[in-house]
Amino acid sequence: REEGWIIRELVREHRLLQKDVAVLLGRATSWVCRRLQLVEELSAAVQEDMRLGLVSATVARELVRLPRGNQAEVAEAIRRHGLTARQSGHLVEVARQCADSGVLREVLAEPLRFPAPK
Repeated sequence: REEGWIIRELVREHRLLQKDVAVLLGRATSWVCRRLQLVEELSAAVQEDMRLGLVSATVARELVRLPRGNQAEVAEAIRRHGLTARQSGHLVEVARQCADSGVLREVLAEPLRFPAPK
């Protein structure tokens, strides 16, 4: 969504504080912060998927918790398996715990097989 790019412009280029942008837009500061995070911390591929409607903002907020290098691969697994937002959050948490790329590939091949870590 374009909101994030507008917010980024206001905060980074025009040097407005996030709380001031929130007042301007009639939103909570946390909403402004989340939109800014989506623009600045999501990989370009996932941002494009968001623009195309392939990734929801809710799922994107989960994907932001991953390193950029893993975001697109996890987003693809979420789409391929038709995961809900809650299941997507669990998958992101499991992926965050995977230190080995082979294990991550196994998790992404069958995400519902792996419970979320506690």
